[in-house]
Amino acid sequence: MKVLIVDFWSDGNIGDAIMQCEILEQSLDVSNDIHVISCFGYNQFQLNAFNESLQFDNVTWHPSSFDTFIKLDSFTEKQNTGRVFRLIRTFSSLVMANLRNSLYSITKNRLFLGKLSYLKEEKFDAIVFNGRNYRDFNSFLKNYINNQPLLINQIFINNLFPDTPKLNAGFSTWGLDANVKKFIANTWHHYTDNVAREKFSLAYMNDNFDFDVSYKKDLSFDYLSSRTNISYKKVKKIAFSLTAVSDIDGYIKQVNNVLMYFCNKGYEIVLIEQVYLAHENVDYLKKLINVPFINLSSKKISNILSFYKECELVLSTRMHGSIMALSQGCRVASIAYDDGAKWCILKDDIHQYPIFTPVKSSSDDIINYLESEASILHSHSFVEKIESGQQKYVSQFLRNINS
Repeated sequence: MKVLIVDFWSDGNIGDAIMQCEILEQSLDVSNDIHVISCFGYNQFQLNAFNESLQFDNVTWHPSSFDTFIKLDSFTEKQNTGRVFRLIRTFSSLVMANLRNSLYSITKNRLFLGKLSYLKEEKFDAIVFNGRNYRDFNSFLKNYINNQPLLINQIFINNLFPDTPKLNAGFSTWGLDANVKKFIANTWHHYTDNVAREKFSLAYMNDNFDFDVSYKKDLSFDYLSSRTNISYKKVKKIAFSLTAVSDIDGYIKQVNNVLMYFCNKGYEIVLIEQVYLAHENVDYLKKLINVPFINLSSKKISNILSFYKECELVLSTRMHGSIMALSQGCRVASIAYDDGAKWCILKDDIHQYPIFTPVKSSSDDIINYLESEASILHSHSFVEKIESGQQKYVSQFLRNINS
């Protein structure tokens, strides 16, 4: 069986790395011939953004069908100097990619497939789209630059392999703009299955579209189910993560208040970096933290899990950071840096779990929750959810096709 997986973003976000590794693990349970199309174009096809996913055997990697201009490292920063210059080149690349897709759809001339024209000769038995976040960024330019990369590879693959069974695995949707709504309405009903990863997205899809959508647990649950390593003899540590938000001053004040409170109670403060992508660097935020802390970072999922395992408390502004910490028996206060549907993954599986917000939530409320009996019960119940069963719906989809 030959499987094509589309839209691997980067392992530089540890949450993305977990889901991508889980898709690969499940696919390799069924097939020994896996192909992956990444989100990076030929011009940036260094694969240095896939520290964990590259460890798997029997996987062939391909670039995306359009050029990308992402600040991956110091080399690409020099190559594409300046944010405005990168945005202009990105916009132009997306426009050209859409034009090529349209011309190929009309003419079937492989000339318009560009450097990936060789894929036309491949015969895949199944295709898995890596589910992503689909949302409205509240302006035409932001929507185009952020949403088109999610759509172009789908259009490209649908043009090449219209009849191949397809799984849209683990997406989130909220507040979609008109163009993305139109694309989803015209395209996703052709897929074998579309899997929402939280009940909010399932309800949103049912309210806005007239094709069937499934609901399955986030892929991180399957990955962590065999990697929960609970120790309730915790070291007196509180871990935290940092994320850029709209009101930096208020957010940092909130974080400092919580950390100072626990520092005064004798807790060791640990910053655990969930993201090591160059374009999401938060070194400037570290300088604003008023308590002494240890900075822990790693490109390995297992190391990040081991960091969390030692901590009693966690203040997380990353959704998958919250999931990872909870899976290791930590008591976690989650601060949602946006209104994304993905945060509902936590609320779906922890009854009355509070989601705090930057600035709006009081520091006292966060502190009170971390010290409450509820935070202990929530941690224990989440571990039980993680350990209660595996869905492995990607491998099941492939087995159904293979049979």
